[in-house]
Amino acid sequence: MRLSFKIIVTAVAAFVFLNLGCNKNPLGDDSQDSSFSPGTSFDTQAPTAPASIVLSGVASTTMTPTATWGDSTDDSGVTGYEVALGTSQGGEEVQPYSDLGITNSYQFSSLSPALTTATAFFISVRAKDEAGNIGEAVSASFYSPGLATSNGAFQYPDTTFAVSCLEYLNSISYNSEGDGLYWLDPDGAGGNSELKAHCDMTRDGGGWTLFSNRRIHGSNIESCQTGLNSFFQNACGSPDLITSADSYSLGNTSVRENILSSGEWLFVQFDGSDVEDSDDAFIIHHGSDLFFTSTGVLNRTAVTKVCDINNSNCDSAGVEFLWAGDGYFSSARCNTGYSPAGVTYFGNYGYCHNGNANYNANSLFGNRDQYVETKLWGHPSGGGAYYERIFLR
Repeated sequence: MRLSFKIIVTAVAAFVFLNLGCNKNPLGDDSQDSSFSPGTSFDTQAPTAPASIVLSGVASTTMTPTATWGDSTDDSGVTGYEVALGTSQGGEEVQPYSDLGITNSYQFSSLSPALTTATAFFISVRAKDEAGNIGEAVSASFYSPGLATSNGAFQYPDTTFAVSCLEYLNSISYNSEGDGLYWLDPDGAGGNSELKAHCDMTRDGGGWTLFSNRRIHGSNIESCQTGLNSFFQNACGSPDLITSADSYSLGNTSVRENILSSGEWLFVQFDGSDVEDSDDAFIIHHGSDLFFTSTGVLNRTAVTKVCDINNSNCDSAGVEFLWAGDGYFSSARCNTGYSPAGVTYFGNYGYCHNGNANYNANSLFGNRDQYVETKLWGHPSGGGAYYERIFLR
């Protein structure tokens, strides 16, 4: 007996069954006539969802969570699993579904740039089969684990530190801890020790690092250092003590520039009862240090713009920041030159705009008349009747 046949399969993802048989004649002998009946069966059934999903490793600033799940089942056989990361069950807007092959676990790598809000994230896993069917996903969520504390200040749960208050605010670990003391490592791997700083996480978008608290004093001098040059280039006081009676400086130019990521400087004044003079507060936009070492000169630094405390009502036309580290500029006028320290005045600063000599320094917001509210080191009377905090982010 000789059989010959031709099979043509035109369907994709079909399973072909050959039904081959030979007819018997009444004597039981094989007949020369044989029959062949091909058949097809299509797999349209998707795999079941993975049995379960368990997460580990989520309480870490490196954000390398591991997902582990149970097997899916399928008639034609599971050929692999896909995993995704999103902000909803089955979502994939953070990391789209990717094929893992046959495995029951997966560890995400280096997700901290993508996970920037204290919200819920979902890891989702689904199976696929030989026929290309994709099953329903099973999801598990994780939230910001919150910051840890050490010696009275916040830090990351894995005992590392952020460069700035703004980094903490934007990290997955931040969970509305609010204003207070935080450990910072401004130079990262640069080798300098971490430092404790005061972070304002609620004012005007939050993420502000306090680098200066200048006290109320009849002559505008501070309790440490001998002038503004040394005050702004050396650590002074403690971030725990920032009342109207306290002098505090975070550190020097390199510390400030490492912290400064958004290029914003916030100047806020308070009276002796801690009441904020918000109409005189302003934000300067400038991407490098404004209080570098200054000797024997009035430095005029062109800045991008100056805005009110809500970052609105901005002036970007010819705005300059004036800074004399060891002297002053007369009457706080924009276009007057540098005057040496002599025996009394040791540093002054403020901003001017449009290069107009008729404007007092800092005149865009509030009532700023001559020396008042410029905090000229060594100037008595009205200029010392408030205290000032300067933040950056």
